[in-house]
Amino acid sequence: MINELQNWAKTWQMSFNYEKCKVMHFGKKNTENEYTMDLGENLIPHKIEKTLVERDLGILLSSDLKWTNQTVKATKAAKSIIVQLRNSFKYFDAELVRLLYVSLVRPHLEYAVPVWNPSLKKDIDMLENVQHRATRLVPGLKKESYEVRLKALKLTTLEIRRKRGDLIEFYKILNGLDSVKWKNNLVKSCQENTDGPANNLRREGVCFHREPANIGKIRDNFFLNRTVPLWNDLPVKVKEAKSLNGFKAGLDGLGLFSTGV
Repeated sequence: MINELQNWAKTWQMSFNYEKCKVMHFGKKNTENEYTMDLGENLIPHKIEKTLVERDLGILLSSDLKWTNQTVKATKAAKSIIVQLRNSFKYFDAELVRLLYVSLVRPHLEYAVPVWNPSLKKDIDMLENVQHRATRLVPGLKKESYEVRLKALKLTTLEIRRKRGDLIEFYKILNGLDSVKWKNNLVKSCQENTDGPANNLRREGVCFHREPANIGKIRDNFFLNRTVPLWNDLPVKVKEAKSLNGFKAGLDGLGLFSTGV
């Protein structure tokens, strides 16, 4: 494969930056073979360096397929913004804090989050603690509970927002608004039953199967496996919304995924 890539580059009169080429090994049973790139006749092949973490389109991908590095990166950037806001404003009220947080802080915590949605509790708490800190910027709410502060600022937890975002992305994929080539095709598990609950599971409309339970802990949190159960439990009127905005309104109408934004 590496030779094919080099031949392709040569055909199009391009060349690789060998120092930036790295190899990442996945899987505990990976033999971690060494790879080289041909530098030409009479030259010693370049040995490709191994790496454990690499950045791709702003996301830190780790060889263990965990998202702690990305979580640390996101929270560090968001905390930095909070410090700048605290040093830049002498007065805060609920409306101002909400506006500043939603526009300047939260985007760092949610950038491409459907891709790296964290599953480890420590990572989930790390993200949520940033929102904890931001909501305490309002002087009158500092001593209130987190739930009270969220309600006052018309916000919800970041974990709920991630679930809502997954469902919205799934709707877009199913309705051709986004195109994804799945490794395995989606398999429907039940259809709407006008005589009673679908398959006696109290599910309505089109439902789908997750991957088998023995797929492993890491894949258990992949996009489809974490989103399909949420989708299957939605009312049919929400699933069959005629537009994306209609679907979002249907989600918010359930009261479980309402964001106030």
